[in-house]
Amino acid sequence: LFMLADLQEEQGKLKEALALVKDAEPLHDCALRVGRKKIKLNWRDFPTIKEAEERVAACERRLEELKASGGDTISFAEPELRRSRKLLDLLSGGLGNIIAEIQVIRIGEVVFAAIPGELFVELGLAIKKGGRYVFVVGYANDYHGYIPTREAYAEGGYEVIPWPLSKLRPGTGEEIRDIALKMIKAI
Repeated sequence: LFMLADLQEEQGKLKEALALVKDAEPLHDCALRVGRKKIKLNWRDFPTIKEAEERVAACERRLEELKASGGDTISFAEPELRRSRKLLDLLSGGLGNIIAEIQVIRIGEVVFAAIPGELFVELGLAIKKGGRYVFVVGYANDYHGYIPTREAYAEGGYEVIPWPLSKLRPGTGEEIRDIALKMIKAI
């Protein structure tokens, strides 16, 4: 019964797609233009190695306490310990430069803005306003984690947890947005 409902839904989507194709108009300007820009991204402020070591030790103690009491270790304690260890590994290895590339590809009026991470929706929507047919492509050529708005850092939340989810300093998302918009206008 469920499969029949799914099939009917898929047939409806197919009819919708075919109707759109029927009314579609061909692009006459298919000139290809490409822009690339390498940029240096800045690390956000991280704790010192000593603070990171203390955080790992605290997470290990908390995990052991939860295990001893029969508490839930998977939903909070184990992921927090993994993140804390990853941050300590990052800091111990030294923070080098983060070099990223933004690309803009134009085919006629259609533009693809390739961003090396996951932009917050507000930033992506701002880039889309750069032209009539602008598409933002995330995870392009590299992945530098979530790229939040400046305001999101102050609000907190999952996406701004330092390393590995968020490693870029506040304001980086707005810089990437502005660079992408300039590149869209230039090509």
